[in-house]
Amino acid sequence: MTESRPSPKLSFPAALFFLVLAFFFLSGACGLLYQVVWTRKLVLLFGTKRLGSMGSDLGAAIRGFRKSMQDEPKPEDKLPALVYFHGGGWVIGDLDTHDTLCRQLANGAHCAVYSVDYRLAPEHPFPSGFEDCVAATQFAASRHAKVAVGGDSAGGNLAAAVALHARDQGGPAIAFQLLIYPVTDQRMSHPSIRRNGEGYILTRKAIETFRAMYLPEEPDYLDWRASPLLARSLAGLPPAHLITAGYDPLLDEGRAYAERMAKEGVAVAYREYPDMVHGFILFG
Repeated sequence: MTESRPSPKLSFPAALFFLVLAFFFLSGACGLLYQVVWTRKLVLLFGTKRLGSMGSDLGAAIRGFRKSMQDEPKPEDKLPALVYFHGGGWVIGDLDTHDTLCRQLANGAHCAVYSVDYRLAPEHPFPSGFEDCVAATQFAASRHAKVAVGGDSAGGNLAAAVALHARDQGGPAIAFQLLIYPVTDQRMSHPSIRRNGEGYILTRKAIETFRAMYLPEEPDYLDWRASPLLARSLAGLPPAHLITAGYDPLLDEGRAYAERMAKEGVAVAYREYPDMVHGFILFG
């Protein structure tokens, strides 16, 4: 007679582990499904287009999004456009790292979004990336009556610099700035650089490394195209929405830029997310 063996039983800790694992799996699957459903009606204005930049044959690659004509019946030239510059310390990042974010912006804002893959350091140091972003903004302005600029981190730095350039050069007209924890002062002298410079994803050492590759010439730290906070005047800039994170080394310089714009008559909506770290806009 064969002896029967008792059925194995999961211990409580093991059962809890598998329950939590199943929860995260289902959450991830639902999140992916949500993204697919929410962005399914977006269409590409074009796949990837390479622009000449200030006479250069390298230039920026851009990718454009808009809602389908069924969901947003306005013709392309009647849609407002956001020209978006990705973060990554002017050294890393591309169209794909910020693809989901740009799709979310196109959906949420009911606008066309142009994601810009500007040239990166160290192969292309300052001001190559800035010049590409100017060229991309001019391209969008040739197709849309109303154009905004935006970006996160290094991209926020580029967006702020493009807005200053457009003001000083008499165009193209920029309607709005979306600045997400932007770099505004390359001197790295604000207290949050020291206070939040270790243990919160973006470190002081990483910032110094990125800066050395993007700005190999130290005098360029003071150039307003690299440090918008050091521009002689911020008056006359377009309205801005500026976002910072409480545990970000860039917190203080972002806040300082918002405060100075407001002091000089620019309409500014400022919001600090006190419990967040640098990069949180890409967390989902």
